[in-house]
Amino acid sequence: MSGVQGVVPIEETLARVDWTASPLGPPSGWPASLRTLMDTIRAARAQIVLFWGPDHVALYNDAYAPSIGTKHPAAFGRPAREYWAELWDDLEPLLRGVYNTGETFSARDRPFYIERGAEGETVYFDVSYSAARLEDGAIGGVLCIVSETTKRVLAERDLREREAALQLREQQARTQADQLAAIYQASPVGLAVLDADLRYVRVNDMLAQWNGAPAEAHVGRRISEMIPDLSEQAKDLFRRVLGGEPVWGQEVVGPTPGRPEGISVWRENWVPLRDARGTVSGIAVSCEDVTEERLAQRAVETLNRVGTALAQEHDLERLVQLVTDAGVELSGAAFGAFFYNVVDARGESYRLYALSDVSREAFDGFPMPRNTAIFAPTFEGLGIVRSDDITRDERYGRNAPGKGMPEGHLPVRSYLALPVMARDGAVLGGLFFGHPDAARFTARHEQLLSSLAGQAGVAIENARLLQRVREANEQLEKRVQARTAELEEAHAVLRQSQKMEAMGQLTGGVAHDFNNLLTPIVGNLDLICMRQDVDARTRRLVDAALQSAQKASALVQRLLAFARRQPLQPMAVDLSRLVNDMAGLLASTLGPQIRIMLDCPAGLPFALADANQVEMALLNLSVNARDAMPDGGTLTIRVARGDVAGDQGDLAPGAYLRLSVTDTGQGMDPATLARAIEPFFSTKGVGKGTGLGLSMVHGLASQLGGALQLESHCDRGTSATLWLPVAANDQAAPHQAVSPRAANGAGLVLLVDDEDAVRVTTREMLASLGYEVVEAPSAPAALRLIDDGLRPDMLLSDHMMPDITGTQLAKMLRERLPATQIVIMSGYADLGSLSPLFPHLPKPFIRADLARALQRDWEDVA
Repeated sequence: MSGVQGVVPIEETLARVDWTASPLGPPSGWPASLRTLMDTIRAARAQIVLFWGPDHVALYNDAYAPSIGTKHPAAFGRPAREYWAELWDDLEPLLRGVYNTGETFSARDRPFYIERGAEGETVYFDVSYSAARLEDGAIGGVLCIVSETTKRVLAERDLREREAALQLREQQARTQADQLAAIYQASPVGLAVLDADLRYVRVNDMLAQWNGAPAEAHVGRRISEMIPDLSEQAKDLFRRVLGGEPVWGQEVVGPTPGRPEGISVWRENWVPLRDARGTVSGIAVSCEDVTEERLAQRAVETLNRVGTALAQEHDLERLVQLVTDAGVELSGAAFGAFFYNVVDARGESYRLYALSDVSREAFDGFPMPRNTAIFAPTFEGLGIVRSDDITRDERYGRNAPGKGMPEGHLPVRSYLALPVMARDGAVLGGLFFGHPDAARFTARHEQLLSSLAGQAGVAIENARLLQRVREANEQLEKRVQARTAELEEAHAVLRQSQKMEAMGQLTGGVAHDFNNLLTPIVGNLDLICMRQDVDARTRRLVDAALQSAQKASALVQRLLAFARRQPLQPMAVDLSRLVNDMAGLLASTLGPQIRIMLDCPAGLPFALADANQVEMALLNLSVNARDAMPDGGTLTIRVARGDVAGDQGDLAPGAYLRLSVTDTGQGMDPATLARAIEPFFSTKGVGKGTGLGLSMVHGLASQLGGALQLESHCDRGTSATLWLPVAANDQAAPHQAVSPRAANGAGLVLLVDDEDAVRVTTREMLASLGYEVVEAPSAPAALRLIDDGLRPDMLLSDHMMPDITGTQLAKMLRERLPATQIVIMSGYADLGSLSPLFPHLPKPFIRADLARALQRDWEDVA
């Protein structure tokens, strides 16, 4: 038969196989039985593979080839172990069993793991393995007739899983239905289902209770039968829902059959139910009794409204009228009155002050209340009086002819009276409420009106004291505002301090690591520049790289200055001379448009400072001033004394020198001035500044015990003043220039650094200077060299190293070898642990810096 499309046909495979490399040899030498069997296999349409001989050499037909994927055609004529390796532990026992015993093995949906493509997979076959015999009856191989059933097996498995999942969902649905039915019946919300004719189909117990009939009595009956006086509002809503419009959160007000005492408020949701054709077939209803909620809400709103009004009302007549009206609204009384407590000698003179829901003429023909048993508790402040039917109350009048109710008097059965009292307990008056029906007032009304009476008492009393309270409040408000402003300012200062400290720690750590990276870069570039065999082009490239590296080093120094972690060498510095010496550099840097004015008198005391860092700070301030004067202007540099007697923020009391740089430029607004010393803050635009200039100057001043003060006004210019403490010794240290080639040395140097690249570069510099060098990667290693007899003339050690720092190593070596000279290198170091006893060489450095440091140390010794 022909091969499957895309699969190499067996006829072609037979011709292409190198049979000399196969255990079977050429087909011409095969046993007759094998050739006959192979002809039969090739002609068959079933999937057949023959594993021949003890090596189980694979021979198969076109129908079988696709089932092994990419193994074909390479597997044809090769031992099965080579191409069925991934399932050999599974397949080999089956083949061996048939080959050795001659017994047939068969199975349905037999799983096999096979790799017939890029990834392995588990497949399924119906298999029949039987012995293939030679002419003499001996077993020559295993004939495997297979049929792949993977798709059917997976489909059946998927079907079983789907059926199981469906059964589980059905069981869950039944369980949920039972649970929902139980919840439905027990719900505190009223629930019902109505058909299109508004007949009850289902109703839960809560709604049935509100309707005043059992749930079963509802089924099949119209809603109009259960609630005869259904409101027009409800009827209109039903019509809308039957028209297909759902109604959510609708509040309905009306009578409730199960509550004959009054009107209820319901929050209802009505949803149309539709049949399969989409026609509205009924309504699902849920309703919640929010009567108490609405009453409480209205009561709170009334009390809040009245409280606000009372706080604003200062006229007593309007005030008590407001209280009386609110009492009628809160209690549902038919009428109310407020009587002011003015008692005559007989205790019978109470003055009517306000009426609500009734005209004053209704009381014109009656005398004021007397101090009887029913009124006395109120006017004496003894408590609240509430009666469901005052006409039957034992305290009520029984004298003829009116029996306590004069002819023509307003009909009163429900009665509620409350005293209105001042803070000191004095009774200011009484609130009285009545209703012609019995039992209309409850304990809830007592609570509400008690709160109202309290508000009224406070309001009446406050009206008399209002002016004094206002004055006191105004004064208190001013004091609170002042104190709040002070606290906000203090918090802002604290937050700024914490932010600057955190940024200082971060930048200091980054600068330390960066200096260690820069040291071999700068040093090696410097060494290349010194070579005589470097061509011009290479020298230009190296010079450019060295300049960039030195700019990076300068940026790191600014970071260290801001972080107050740069190692300084403070000494007595003549600031006036320093400024005068820099005049030429400043003029060439700032350009001809900037006029420089110097006010640097001689005879001033020296400042305690690091001269190099002060020069950098002055240059930074001057460049900032130039940038603020794009059209030119005047730059004034002034040196003067500035003594501090008391507390002045960052400056401790003492003697100082002030180095001021003042420009006539654009100036800064208050917001910019407040952020001016923040690191990386710049107004110059991208690529025109690092934002570290003022931060560096601020950090330098703080590290030296001084301060940086800025003063600026828009369009008037900026003045930056660097305060530096006066040096105790007026003897300034002389500047010594060392030629890069003049510091050739002699002697043995012990070089210690835990950074291999730094150590290699420094060794090359020392060798070029004429020193003999012994290296150690750590302080313990250096001490072992000393213990072994090494006697160096000089120790050149890094400071920050694991276990033992360079300063600690120097102190140990000083005790053992006092004559050995010492220089400490540092990327930034912990300034607290850098000892002033030893010279310091900051990283990164070039050969000239190293020569200068070594020469300075030798000269200090001399």
